[in-house]
Amino acid sequence: MTSGKHHNVCPSPDCDNQGSGCMVDRPFREAIDTFHNGLRQRIAKGEAEGYGPAREMYGLVG
Repeated sequence: MTSGKHHNVCPSPDCDNQGSGCMVDRPFREAIDTFHNGLRQRIAKGEAEGYGPAREMYGLVG
């Protein structure tokens, strides 16, 4: 992307970009989502203290 403009076309067959601006291929996005969902579940179970200030950065403080 040399023009400096954001585009909605993703050349990768693994990318299901629907104009969201996401430049991460589906397998990576699914892995990231799985990680964050697990992290949120651990936080919900009361395991948040070990994450310290990072809780706020990841939006894990309710």
